[in-house]
Amino acid sequence: DPALDGALEALRKADVALHAVIAGGSDGDPYDALRRTAEETGGEFLTVASPEAIDGALLQIAEALLRRYRLSYDPGASEPSGWRTIEVRLRRPNLSVRARRGCFRE
Repeated sequence: DPALDGALEALRKADVALHAVIAGGSDGDPYDALRRTAEETGGEFLTVASPEAIDGALLQIAEALLRRYRLSYDPGASEPSGWRTIEVRLRRPNLSVRARRGCFRE
């Protein structure tokens, strides 16, 4: 979908993570696109069984935001502008990481 691709590009350029909480079912469009966008931007895509469970999901996102780290690197002036794919890996198998899949260099 061109509109979704444009929105994802804008989120990338703005360095924004998308977090989504869906009450009820989350299969098919537009949920697959929202899930992919959340994952690519380093956000979360959560589904809850009922609207009453939304508060708990939002609390889960808030707690995750409190325990985040910011990693950075300097690619050097010779690197061209545009989207750069990155991968963050951990050495310890008992930990997990949520990270965006790249960064945009102007």
